[in-house]
Amino acid sequence: MKYARQVSEIFNAFSPAPLQEEQMEEFYCEDTMEYRTSDKYSSPIEDIFDICRSQEENRACLLLGHKGCGKSTELNKMSARLSDAGYYVKTVNCSIDLDLFNIVYSDLFILMGEALLEIAEEAGCEIENNVLEDIKNFWYEVTETVVSQELEAASLETGISAGIKGILANVFAKIKADLKYNEETRKEYRKK
Repeated sequence: MKYARQVSEIFNAFSPAPLQEEQMEEFYCEDTMEYRTSDKYSSPIEDIFDICRSQEENRACLLLGHKGCGKSTELNKMSARLSDAGYYVKTVNCSIDLDLFNIVYSDLFILMGEALLEIAEEAGCEIENNVLEDIKNFWYEVTETVVSQELEAASLETGISAGIKGILANVFAKIKADLKYNEETRKEYRKK
């Protein structure tokens, strides 16, 4: 993204994508919350940040706003702040993996489950075969037999998992594709 130097360049400088961490310093406007709320000390993002850091509170937050208002940019900024403060942050991109016009909460649970397995792998946790078997068996009925056979072959080769990338990646790839494009199978996943 580049700054527009002339009015005719404004359209080319506009990007509907959220600002990423490396773009924040150059393009993020710190005073936006004051302009939005008319109070520079009131910020829903600061409230969410404090809730995320709190050990005492178990709350969920819902951040709403029209398309392009800065929700994802604010969350990206907060993710960077949490990482800088020593917290482990995992981002799940729903717009890539889900049909956003046909989404229910259970779809998010599936993506969060995959993210938790990725976190375990990134942290160096070993997942025992019986746990992987349980996960595979849970999804067995609605995933293809080919994926199941690949899992069995990979599981037999190791006493402990080769990680989400090696063992369950095909299962989750199939699930995410079906959640996005296959209405009939999507219903089955949601039932499970």
